[in-house]
Amino acid sequence: MKKNNLITFFQKRAKAAAKYLVLILTVVFAFFPYNPVQAGSLKTVKDTVSTSRPSVSTAIGSAITAGDTTINVASTAGIQASDSIKICNSGCTTTENRVVTSVLSSTQLALTAGTTNSYATGTVYYKSTAVHTITFTTNSGVASGNFLVSFPADASTFNNALPDSTGFDFNSILTSDVSMSCGGCTVGTIATSSGSSLINFTIPFTTGVASNTPITITIGSTNKLLSPTKSAASGTADTWSVTITERDGSSNTIDSSSIRIATIESVAVTATVTPSLSFTINPVNSGTSVAGKSTDVTSTAVSVPFGTLTTGVAKHIAQYLAVYTNADSGYIVTAQEDGSMRKSTGTTIPDLSATPADNDANDGFGFSLANKTGTDATSNLVYNFGGATFQSRSFPTSTPVQIMSNSGAITTKEVYVVYRLRVPQTQPPGDYSNLVTYIATATY
Repeated sequence: MKKNNLITFFQKRAKAAAKYLVLILTVVFAFFPYNPVQAGSLKTVKDTVSTSRPSVSTAIGSAITAGDTTINVASTAGIQASDSIKICNSGCTTTENRVVTSVLSSTQLALTAGTTNSYATGTVYYKSTAVHTITFTTNSGVASGNFLVSFPADASTFNNALPDSTGFDFNSILTSDVSMSCGGCTVGTIATSSGSSLINFTIPFTTGVASNTPITITIGSTNKLLSPTKSAASGTADTWSVTITERDGSSNTIDSSSIRIATIESVAVTATVTPSLSFTINPVNSGTSVAGKSTDVTSTAVSVPFGTLTTGVAKHIAQYLAVYTNADSGYIVTAQEDGSMRKSTGTTIPDLSATPADNDANDGFGFSLANKTGTDATSNLVYNFGGATFQSRSFPTSTPVQIMSNSGAITTKEVYVVYRLRVPQTQPPGDYSNLVTYIATATY
């Protein structure tokens, strides 16, 4: 009987203790609630690159003998006249730089001077470098910390100053080649590192950065990142993921965004925050009616071959640009040229005026626009603007001209670019060329 009473006594005491334990736990959680912190996204993030061209890596096609001014390669795709190329033997223990006079065929290059060395096998490189201007707005304020910018790279050859197919090459960038504007904050000692197939730039700030602060990070002043080689088909962009992270003083992630940038022959495309973006250059056949003209020659995605000209007679060739994106703030496409059409001697064909005008009766090189799908072409550059027969202008060589835009997300929009060339009777004979670059930027 006493044993049963003792058991009953402890059972009552246990029930009473449980009530107090529940009360204590309730009070503890009332004063210390569970409130996890989650990283958010930076705002209006984009990376604008100074040049759109990918690098090129192509095998030597047949043995090169010292003094050769013509060399054979596996493919000349992506290489242009006036490009500086690097010739390497296997392992790049013997190298030299040469300038391309002209692209003779899909497998043959002409050089301005004969080679110094002989090469049984090896590789020819065109190294495309670019300044990356990364802009965004902070979502969260931080008392002190850093911004981490990460580019994809080859894990084993990320800093050998040769282009890779899997990402960017560090190319011996110095910390002095990196800068940041952060609304008056104090920028600390910039650091670079690599790991997990990434090139990292860490830009610390030792005073507070508030929320909604515009940030600009520039990577590449004297030394610049080396762009990857092209893998996609001609006229189709390769895309690369870049991550920007805001971290506190203990390197904890506060906010982070991944953007995608894309490279295409002489075209740079940027997009922001998990974008859907496409940009292509498309050929147009001869005999196509565009902008009130019938095209004279068939273009390709990467060439506008006017061929032989008759003085005083204009020729017209067209391509069309196609863009779609889900970017909330839309996109723009700009264009510029690397100079007037010219011979190797420096003699040029004059450009049309930089001011849009009805140039149907004028000599020179220029372009006009016509909407193919949608109405995204810049209105005063459309061929019949203001009742003109052929409203046109020259491509600029410094500040690019905007030729397409939209302020919101779009399905595919297409715009014809009609290239026009007419030379006077006094134009000296010879082969003339230049390079036109398109840059597309989408912003969320």
